[in-house]
Amino acid sequence: MELKFEKLTKKYGSKVVLKQISQRFDAKSQITSIIGDSGAGKSTLLNILFGIDQKYEGRYLINGREAHAYSDQEWDYLRSRKIQMVYQDFKLLENFTVAENLTFSNRDYADSYSKRAAPLIQLLGLTDIVQTKVRDISGGQKQRVAIARALLNKPEVLLMDEPTGNLDANNTAELMHYLEKIKTSGISIYIITHDERILPFSDNILRLQHGQLITERQVSNPSAPSSATRSAARMRNSHTPWATLGNYIRLDLFNNWKALVLTSIPLMLILSVFILILSGYKQASVDSFTDVFKGLGENVVYIDTEKFTVDYQKKLNQRGVQSSTDGHRIYFSKDDVQAVSQVNSVAKVVLFSSGNLILDPDRNELQEALQKQDLPEEFKKFRSYSTAPEKIQLTFQSMFLSPENTKYYNPRRLEVVGGRYPEKNNEILVPDFYHKYLSLTGNQTSLVKLHVKDSHNQFQKKQYRISGVYRTDYQNSLAPGVRIGSERAFGLYTKYQDLTDLAMLRSRKSYNEDKEFMTENEATKKYVANIIGSYASYRKSVGLGKPGMLIVANRKEDVPKISKAVRRLFPYYQQQSRYALTHGEFAVTYRQLVLSLVAGIAIVAALLTLIFVFLNKQSIAQRRKELGILFSLGYQKKDVKKIIALEIFNQFVAIYAGAMVVTFVLKRFVLDRTAYGRYFDNLYTLSNQLIIIGVLLITIAISTLWGVSAVKKKKLIDSLK
Repeated sequence: MELKFEKLTKKYGSKVVLKQISQRFDAKSQITSIIGDSGAGKSTLLNILFGIDQKYEGRYLINGREAHAYSDQEWDYLRSRKIQMVYQDFKLLENFTVAENLTFSNRDYADSYSKRAAPLIQLLGLTDIVQTKVRDISGGQKQRVAIARALLNKPEVLLMDEPTGNLDANNTAELMHYLEKIKTSGISIYIITHDERILPFSDNILRLQHGQLITERQVSNPSAPSSATRSAARMRNSHTPWATLGNYIRLDLFNNWKALVLTSIPLMLILSVFILILSGYKQASVDSFTDVFKGLGENVVYIDTEKFTVDYQKKLNQRGVQSSTDGHRIYFSKDDVQAVSQVNSVAKVVLFSSGNLILDPDRNELQEALQKQDLPEEFKKFRSYSTAPEKIQLTFQSMFLSPENTKYYNPRRLEVVGGRYPEKNNEILVPDFYHKYLSLTGNQTSLVKLHVKDSHNQFQKKQYRISGVYRTDYQNSLAPGVRIGSERAFGLYTKYQDLTDLAMLRSRKSYNEDKEFMTENEATKKYVANIIGSYASYRKSVGLGKPGMLIVANRKEDVPKISKAVRRLFPYYQQQSRYALTHGEFAVTYRQLVLSLVAGIAIVAALLTLIFVFLNKQSIAQRRKELGILFSLGYQKKDVKKIIALEIFNQFVAIYAGAMVVTFVLKRFVLDRTAYGRYFDNLYTLSNQLIIIGVLLITIAISTLWGVSAVKKKKLIDSLK
């Protein structure tokens, strides 16, 4: 391989270090020593030959081609396969073993690594230290490791920077004997030094003095230009397999695990706090808000004669009107049902009265409760036991709608896991924990006798058939969900009971009572004139006596156009649907809740990134030195970026795993023992985990950009000088 300077000049400011040098470096199978005083420019000359200093005047030719014409990828190939350097301070990977240093210096993946490494290990006397970390071996041993690394890929040129600077006479002679053996393989060895002890071993001697190279000794050059030309023709990019990068990352993370733990703990704790706050806030606000809509089928629109749009309610308040009607109707009528049914894509219209009875169909009120202390031993193993109330109250609750319509609107979001909804007077739907309680206490699980109070206030036991079982999260929480006055209870659901007493609603008594109530002030009296103007108009406004209307679309895709049509028919009524959550008037509130959540996420992501950058500031400087070494071995800049990105990714995966362990421990042993535990029941839901992972991905992306920006090519090169 022919390296050649043509009138090459190097300056540092106004100081000329190399002046108009014209010199060929093609001494094949020879040792060439370049001597000179300290500061003469010897290291600068070597850096130019190695391609890490390209700011000079004149020409530097490699196999007849201008060095500046080589691309970064071609220089990576040259440094990995053709030109190698042994630095004065060795530039070894200190935290890796000797064997690993050699493994990661391998750039010839087509040729057998072991066949090339084994002879070098034996030749340079490294057998006994091959599994020792570089930081634990002597300077002389490091010198030999650096030489073995440089020779592994069979380069044509070996550059050595002051190789004997820290060696005594014996070690110097030993090193030079190694080099004499090595040069016989056809390699060109160039040594810069001010140590004249190596001169007897040198075939050629050049002295760098006053910016000029002066030949003091030279033997004949056996190399042939044609070989150099063929070498140039074989130039190709230096490619690093993913397996090699992955192996390096694995070992590097393992070698630096203590430092990684120290920098990860603060991030882990911050992420843990964020996860808990996210879960609590999301469940108390966003999830609670959206739960109302989750009870509706995807193809259903719900309107109610007593629920107005925000804008319309505001107008009524401004006018001083105190009314829960739209001024035309109290409840929906047969005509209203017919008008909605005629809207395109409407499959069904269901009217209902909102509300639940706490009586069974025979007007009995449940008088049952379970004492916490009487629960079977199996219940005491559940995490819910510690926070369960001392008395677990049970209550009757009538089904909101008939079984065939519950699929359209299920406000309690009852999920039947066995059996069916109750259809007969003596049938009940029970929670799964109560069904399990009956089983564990030796009671029947199909028939149960319950204490009730009848309509005459008489207490008795009545037998009920369990028609089905609905799911609760009783293993994690035994917090009742039904509010009865000031207490909370678990519902035993009875069959659907139509609460409408149409005869009573249409009676003159109701008319007189409503007339008195609705004429509280002049503004209200004028507003409801069409309703209470006459008894006949009042009866008409009562309609079918049901305030709630479910409008079922053929498909969920039909909901938007049905919503528009319903808005034209009933412009003042609030519409509830899955579609309205993101497109109707609820969308504003929903967006505000989501935006506040997003703002919190952004703050946490920024905080995690800032802390990561702060804690890794020193380590990235150290990493730059290691990555500079890889760069000098022919690894491409994109390989270095991959290493940084993947190491940051792996660190954050560990942070995520650690944070999940911390939150699990806090929830299991602290929060679940308090009344606030229920706010964290959704901690491990998919939606929460996706948000957390999203925060981490944002943090990883920003941290990676920062990490990559810290290892630009110039900084990598500077770390080698």
